[in-house]
Amino acid sequence: RRCLKTARWNCAAALPAWPGLHPRMLAGHSGVTSVRTVKSSSSPKQQQGDRLKDWYPYYAGFTQQFVQSALDTHFVGASSVLDPWNGSGTTTAVCALRSVRCTGLDVNPAATIIARARLTPRNISDSLLPLSLEIMRAAEEPPPRRAAEPLSEWLRTPAIRQLRGIQHGIHRVLVGDMVLESDLAADPSASASQLPVLATFFYASLFATARDVLRPFRGSNPTWCKSPPTHRHRINPSAATIRDLFVGRVKFLAERLCLTSELAASWADVATRSVLDLDSKGTYDACLSSPPYATRVDYVRSTAAELAVLGLDSDQVYSLRSATTGTPTVRGSVRHLRQLRSRSANQLLSEVAAHPSHGSVNYYAPWLRKYVTDLEDALLTIHQAVRTGGRIGIVVQNSYYKHIEIDLQRIVCESLTDLGRRPADRADYPVPHSMTNINSAARRNLEGRQHQESLLVFT
Repeated sequence: RRCLKTARWNCAAALPAWPGLHPRMLAGHSGVTSVRTVKSSSSPKQQQGDRLKDWYPYYAGFTQQFVQSALDTHFVGASSVLDPWNGSGTTTAVCALRSVRCTGLDVNPAATIIARARLTPRNISDSLLPLSLEIMRAAEEPPPRRAAEPLSEWLRTPAIRQLRGIQHGIHRVLVGDMVLESDLAADPSASASQLPVLATFFYASLFATARDVLRPFRGSNPTWCKSPPTHRHRINPSAATIRDLFVGRVKFLAERLCLTSELAASWADVATRSVLDLDSKGTYDACLSSPPYATRVDYVRSTAAELAVLGLDSDQVYSLRSATTGTPTVRGSVRHLRQLRSRSANQLLSEVAAHPSHGSVNYYAPWLRKYVTDLEDALLTIHQAVRTGGRIGIVVQNSYYKHIEIDLQRIVCESLTDLGRRPADRADYPVPHSMTNINSAARRNLEGRQHQESLLVFT
């Protein structure tokens, strides 16, 4: 045992620029065997019970502690950071708090509003509750009529009128004629970036209120909002209930603001854009982000309440779902069958297509190919955006299709290595709860599976 330990240290000393790497990250370097295993309390993502305590109950949000630790450990000295899958905006908020310029992108306009709301300065928190009461008074004026009402899928007319009244009050008090409610539905990507930061705070409060109201339609899957079986099963919470929920959410979010001043907020730039549309060559010192995992989680559908508040119809939501990395919607997507950069990904696609189960060749293999293709295109864009000598940090998690492991860590490593990036570090985190456990039929295949979340750092 002592000889083996000495041999490992000798092998590691021969490769000083590759500390803490997992053996599967280095094909041909089997002597490197050390992996830093991090306790679950330091996990990058919010745990199941902690999401309700976080800034916003976003399914895939980073913890602030993780971003702070990553900046201190892996991105020391970085003056500009990119997060191309910004979500609820933890990376942009923490960077702004530290006076580090950060750009956060997301294709979902609801996520853009939530992330920008997080930039509301804490020094005005005492004025937020009085403003909410002023918004309530302005909400008594009838809101403008809509040609289509997405909220009618779950709610009856009086409840919808209350939510729309609060939205109209936000525009009357804080927006004016700058962005009308109708503009949000007509051009949500642009309008989400044009709203004043203070207005986005109250929009985030309204989003959270809508989620609270629609809680009866959420099942064991935290990412899905079900539709009622018939129109008669729609709910109609009282006006007082909706108003109390809104004021409660204003208080809740105000207590969790972290930025000290408006000057701190100026360090962050949040926009509704796809990472594939990013046209920046060598602009950033670092990238810290987490792409959607290969689990077919519908991140857009998980924000159904928020998008309904914005007024997006079913066609707009479907287009948004189709544009999201990892989307479970593959119908109508036409992608050329190119050879992928990751050899492991090509082998994985062959194994999935050859699996005898129903749907493997017709759905799961095409979905997985689209996912890996989109991911590799995104990694190429990130590689080009981060300067030479800068660092890229990607948080990923492995998953399974039947008994076939989708080793996302290895796929990302091979793709970035092929582009010329070099693995610098890896931290592994245990996964106490997996989305696979939700499906009772899938639990039969859980024996022998090991889920692991990892931060992969590249230079």
